Amino acid sequence: MLLPYFAVMIVLALYGVHRYTMCYLYFKYRKNYNPNPPNHFNETAPSPGDGATAHLQRSSSSSTGLSRRSVRWKYPHEKLEIQVLDDSTDETCEVASGIVERYAALGHPIVYIHRTQSLRL
Repeated sequence: MLLPYFAVMIVLALYGVHRYTMCYLYFKYRKNYNPNPPNHFNETAPSPGDGATAHLQRSSSSSTGLSRRSVRWKYPHEKLEIQVLDDSTDETCEVASGIVERYAALGHPIVYIHRTQSLRL
């Protein structure tokens, strides 16, 4: 009967030591708390919903077109890379690579990646 009692007492003692240590560390380091953490970047990072990657979209005037919003970001070019990922087997791969080459020649950080093997699940 004493063995379970002492086991519970040891567990409670360890919990108490842990709580004491946490309170001690809180009071020791609370003066270092900074509600405004340092900003490591001068610019804001891109959000996923704003067209972070280039994509091909169907339009009535041409078979495919690169979204102009994707390449006109006000974000440093050395920190941005737009990837056009393609695994199509029809004529759209030539159209897409041509569009990407045109935007790359204009100085946009864009690359075209074509996957030749399909994934088999």
